[in-house]
Parts: sequence; C-alpha cells; structure tokens
Amino acid sequence: MRKRLGRAPKIAGVPLTTGTAKSLSRAAMDILANNKASLSERERRMNICRQCPDRNHDRCGLCGCFIKTKTILANSECPVGKWSIGKSAVDDTGRAKENEKRTDNPSQRV
Repeated sequence: MRKRLGRAPKIAGVPLTTGTAKSLSRAAMDILANNKASLSERERRMNICRQCPDRNHDRCGLCGCFIKTKTILANSECPVGKWSIGKSAVDDTGRAKENEKRTDNPSQRV
C-alpha cells in the first residue's frame, strides 16, 4: 500500500498543499536561474529515489514530482526527508541516519 501526503486534491498526480506550492516556487526559481545540484549530489539523490518503495516508475509516489527533474534542481527536497538541501538525512548507503527521529509527517521531525 502506498503512503500519501494527506488527502489533498491532486492535479496531474501532484497534491495541492502549501508545501507543494513552496516546492514548486523553489523549483521555478531554480529553473529560471539554471540553479542545478552538482553531478555527485544528483547521482546520490537519484540512487536514494531508485531504492525508495514509494517510487512509481519515473515519479515520486508521495509528492507526484518527476524524480529526474526533482533530483537535478538544487533547492529540491525529498517529501519525507531522505535527502534535502545542503544536509543529508540519509547516509551514502541509502539508510536513514540513526541520530535523527523520523515521523510520517516531515513537519514534525526533530
């Protein structure tokens, strides 16, 4: 069974939430400024996404984004914190770091 980020209405598979709006705004700014993550960071993010059980072919099953595009943009973040801007919540093996508390709601993480 797939997890979902709340019961927000969706357009083209993307939930319409304030978090989605902020993420799309950051993505638009990155696209306009041609602000891309480094090649090594892109590969690290893509490897994490490939191993994710919530991946739905070429899209994230949680936020609906196209994984290839999301991993390229410098200011993108995983909706459940597996990778984020400037700080990795996942080690190089793709496993969550043990010193961070995890919850189902990214806004409640400590």
